[in-house]
Amino acid sequence: MTELKSLIQKEFFPTLLSYDFVVYKNNLIIKPVNNLLRGFCFDRHDNQLYVHLFIQPLYVPSTYQNLSYGWRLKGVHSLGDMFLLDDNQLECTKAEIRSLLLSQKDILLAINTALDFHNRFLISNLKLLAHKTEVDIRHQETLTLTQSFIYPEKTCILVDDFLERWERDDRNHIPWMREIQNNMLLLKHCCTSNDKILELFAKWRSTTIEKLRLTKIK
Repeated sequence: MTELKSLIQKEFFPTLLSYDFVVYKNNLIIKPVNNLLRGFCFDRHDNQLYVHLFIQPLYVPSTYQNLSYGWRLKGVHSLGDMFLLDDNQLECTKAEIRSLLLSQKDILLAINTALDFHNRFLISNLKLLAHKTEVDIRHQETLTLTQSFIYPEKTCILVDDFLERWERDDRNHIPWMREIQNNMLLLKHCCTSNDKILELFAKWRSTTIEKLRLTKIK
């Protein structure tokens, strides 16, 4: 882990220094951290390195870093999204990753609000959206909470629709599924006031930032 963080700090961080990125664990994160965690995550397995572009909405309750929204960077070589850290490949690998970070950073920098995230990562591909909304309860949760965050006045309808889907899911007895249900019910109880809805999202955001230990990123 130390070797990877050192590689990020020395070889890749300077490339993005002027764009308000900071090193956080094995990530390059855009500061300040507001409602969205945006950055590149570096994942090393022996001599193999993968680099993920990701965005995580922090108003969605979570205890872990989530790479669901984004993709792995792909090089022009035959290995696709895998980069080799062998001595004879290292300089080429570093140069190619630097180039990819520079070319892909604009995508992250363009996503400043929940609405940006919603339009670019949640509904831009309608065919994929239809599939994920049907089979992926976590995606349904993120979509519902994001739309509620953007349009609090629609929260009751959004939550009721989600809970109907949740009831039909045969996994709804599992503890993490129950936790999702509890959060949705909390949100539904706030439907009498947009201010209460936004206060709940602010609370979830603060808790997620604390759980991910992001409080030191300003």
